[in-house]
Amino acid sequence: MSTLSRALCRTGLNLAIAAGALGAVPALQAQVLGSTQTYRDVVFSLSNVTQSLGIPSSCNEIRIDASGDFANSTKFTLFGALNCQTTGTAYSLAGSGYFGFDGTLNMAMIMGNGLALRCPTLAGYAGNCTFHNSAGVQVGTATVALKP
Repeated sequence: MSTLSRALCRTGLNLAIAAGALGAVPALQAQVLGSTQTYRDVVFSLSNVTQSLGIPSSCNEIRIDASGDFANSTKFTLFGALNCQTTGTAYSLAGSGYFGFDGTLNMAMIMGNGLALRCPTLAGYAGNCTFHNSAGVQVGTATVALKP
């Protein structure tokens, strides 16, 4: 056996011993368990929707519930609907969101018609959103604002 082969074998044996010793160290828990809260009926107005999307102008209210461990995390899940008040219909919504370090609200939702609604960096809970098709291509825009 060459000197290099012996050195590699010795190094491999040392690594195996070190790995075994590390396995004996108790694992540290990397998660914090908390309780989930749900904020119900959070309502945003939706306006200036690109007309070519086929979404009626009467679809002007996003009503969602947001669930998450708000005490220990900045992330949450969203579910609800884009309501079309005059027609009595709605598009289902499901997605997620997070609060950025800059204090902005960031949301992304899939709509029942297959479009994605992305609302990044909503300062003061208001701002611009974009609609994307299933290929991820932006196909429209809208404006949202939290209703009091």
